[in-house]
Amino acid sequence: MILHRFCSQEEFDRYMRGELLVNEKDHSKFSKSTSIGFCWFWEEPWYAIEYLSGIVNRDICITVETDSKNVTESMGYYWGEDGPDWFPEYCCTSYDNERFRLVEATDKFRYDEPD
Repeated sequence: MILHRFCSQEEFDRYMRGELLVNEKDHSKFSKSTSIGFCWFWEEPWYAIEYLSGIVNRDICITVETDSKNVTESMGYYWGEDGPDWFPEYCCTSYDNERFRLVEATDKFRYDEPD
């Protein structure tokens, strides 16, 4: 399956070095989400950024290919085109560049720095 994730430059660098990234944060305790750990989305990034803007770090957007057994389907409550709604997402508590194989990485969604 193909998934996308917005992440910091630091997280991306660690991923590229082959480190195992771990995150066990239970998002249901802090927000309207059923996700635990790292959140992934299946929509095209240009669409997802509309409802994730202000929530995620936009340094890098990575596109990966992974087996469905590596993620858990979950839901997040975000402000979409038609107002607030539940959006499907995927989550995992750890990932690396072996199980989550890089397809593409871009910084085109990064915030512009003020002059």
